[in-house]
Formats: sequence, structure tokens, C-alpha cells
Amino acid sequence: MEQPREIADIDRNQEFQQRMWWTARVGWVTMAVVVLAGLLGVFGGAGPLATGRHVEAGVVVEWPRMARLGLTEPIRLHLPAGSAGPRLPPDFGAIWRLHDTTPPNLLEVEAPAASRLSARSPVTVTLHIEPIGWPGARRLRLDAGGRELDLPVFVWP
Repeated sequence: MEQPREIADIDRNQEFQQRMWWTARVGWVTMAVVVLAGLLGVFGGAGPLATGRHVEAGVVVEWPRMARLGLTEPIRLHLPAGSAGPRLPPDFGAIWRLHDTTPPNLLEVEAPAASRLSARSPVTVTLHIEPIGWPGARRLRLDAGGRELDLPVFVWP
């Protein structure tokens, strides 16, 4: 049986076949990279790159490295006894929305520009925050235990 003329033309055009082969391979590699990035947590959710952990002067902070606009994310602060509670900087409200804290009665307002959380004994404080504004790289700044923490977060749409 004879091949249709269009298929015979494609079979004779080696340059077209090579371009198609390379295009298919680039597509497969791109899909593999996206799946691997998702498994590692680059897009948020679970995975080793999705959350960060920082230890400084007995204060342990666990935060989401990847966040999404419109979703509330937890930030856990493990504070030792006698340490100053975390302080939210004045510009915190410009790029983050604080929904609540757990335990709920730890938020004290020091001044109109700043908030302070008080911890009198070892405690784990969870801040439930939501990124506001635009997607992109941001810094999550907190003052906990007398140390200023500057934590990187990437916000996805």
C-alpha cells in the first residue's frame, strides 16, 4: 500500500522531523521539571522547599516559604521562657493581613504603629497571616526574643 502524498513529504523532510523531535523532547523535559518542582514544594503546599525553619537565640520560627494570595498561612513561633514576645513592625499591615493568633489572647497593642505579643513562659504562638497586594518575592520581618528576623517568602497568585 502506498503512503498518502502528505506523509511521504514529511518522511522525506528530515529537517522537519528533527525539529519535531527536539520540540517533543523539550516539552517532556519541561513537564518533568514542573512536576519535580511541585513535588519539592516550589508552588506551595507540602515539600521540603515549601516551609522554612529558623533557629536563633532559642527562638524557633517555622514559616511558609511559598504562599498564595488570598490564603491564610500559619507562622509558628516557639518562644523560650523569659524571652520577649515577637513584635510586628509598623509596615507589617502593608503587605500582610493578620487574621488571628493562637493562643488568642496574646496580642497587645503598644502603639498605633506596632503590635507586641507577650509570652511569660515557654509557649508556641501561631500567627495566621495572609499576603495582600501583588505576587512576588517578599520579606516577612518579625522581632522575636530581641532578635530581628528577616524571612524570605515568595507569594504566588
